[in-house]
Amino acid sequence: MSICLGRLRLSVAICCWAVVLALFVQIVVWALTSYTDMRWRNLSGPTQSPLIVVGGTVTEATPSVLDDTGEVQARRTVDPNRVLTKYDPIFAHSARLARAVATAAVLALIALITLSVLLGAAAATDGIDRTVSAFAWAVVLALMITPLGVAIGAWDEGAMWSYAALVARVDAADSDIALGFTGGLHELVFIARFLFLPIACVVAAILCGLRFVSGVKAALLQREDLGLDRVLEREAANIKASSLHGGRGAAAMSRLVDPPPARPDEKPRASAKTPPQPAPPQRLI
Repeated sequence: MSICLGRLRLSVAICCWAVVLALFVQIVVWALTSYTDMRWRNLSGPTQSPLIVVGGTVTEATPSVLDDTGEVQARRTVDPNRVLTKYDPIFAHSARLARAVATAAVLALIALITLSVLLGAAAATDGIDRTVSAFAWAVVLALMITPLGVAIGAWDEGAMWSYAALVARVDAADSDIALGFTGGLHELVFIARFLFLPIACVVAAILCGLRFVSGVKAALLQREDLGLDRVLEREAANIKASSLHGGRGAAAMSRLVDPPPARPDEKPRASAKTPPQPAPPQRLI
């Protein structure tokens, strides 16, 4: 039982560390993609093209399109001189690997903690309440990491987003900033989506691991208290039937056990262990 709980504790710790590292990789990829120019580079020609003036009639300016709120709906154009760098596929592979590792680790974490809860409840060990608490944190972690569909609106991919979703959000945020739409609410939602939610998942993974380790530690201490002393167990394992210690042990056991009763057709024999009694002294007078 102790070996089984120790193996489960090690497995759960590995799964928690895998989730935490995957979330940190996602945060680093988001930060480098959003706040640095490592994904893009601008092409610059060796020479400047000459200015060409074309004669003709002057066309009228196109009026700006206004919506109901009076804001200008500007057109987002693509810059042909802006191309992706070699870091873009590196970011894509890192995000994809981190998402796969975190999803697999969370599923394995729930399975391992479920097995631990069943074993602890069957054996009635101490610390089962902390193990159940770790299971609850694992369920919360799985709900925040795995995709939840339209249950939470724009955060349909959970904390482990895909790289395509990240790039779409980052490009949309860059376009809004370039067009002057720097609203505080949009920026707060953007940061909460890609920073605060992964940090919350990291905290949940750490709490899950700590609660589980604490519960298993209490169960292992209870099992050790029921066992013999380590020194006595080692001495008992070294005793052999043909050794001197074995002979002494057998003699001690024979002194504690009464000899079997004699049969009617047999004469009682004096035991070798009891010396003969001396004759009583005779009276001389």
